[in-house]
Amino acid sequence: MTKLLTIVLFVLATVTSASSSANETLVKLLVQSHGFSEQQQELALDVYASFKEVADAAKSSKGGLKDYFATVAESDQLDAAAAFEAYKQWQLNIDGKVLQLLEAMSQLHAELSVEQRQALLQKLLQANAKAE
Repeated sequence: MTKLLTIVLFVLATVTSASSSANETLVKLLVQSHGFSEQQQELALDVYASFKEVADAAKSSKGGLKDYFATVAESDQLDAAAAFEAYKQWQLNIDGKVLQLLEAMSQLHAELSVEQRQALLQKLLQANAKAE
């Protein structure tokens, strides 16, 4: 489980940095450097894409949240029930994307050999140490 979490953290770091196409290229190079089969590479890129969707959804909601609070600050009253309903819809959207991510990670994890998972983990830990 720790290995899987480390993979998630690495992907999150690449997803949240500036250049998306550069990050996708880095992910491709990373999986190719570990001798992944085409199927494994495809699964790894699915993990990357799913993680990007989660990160993009979280980022895009920040602007909407700022706009919402600006609107609330200027209005005469706050409809707590409507605000909570909007929050629940947002949470359902995020939960769906997180579930897709976890399913993609599970498929990749099942497809990799123990040696591949260990080699990938070491690479991700090294990359994470350099990033800090």
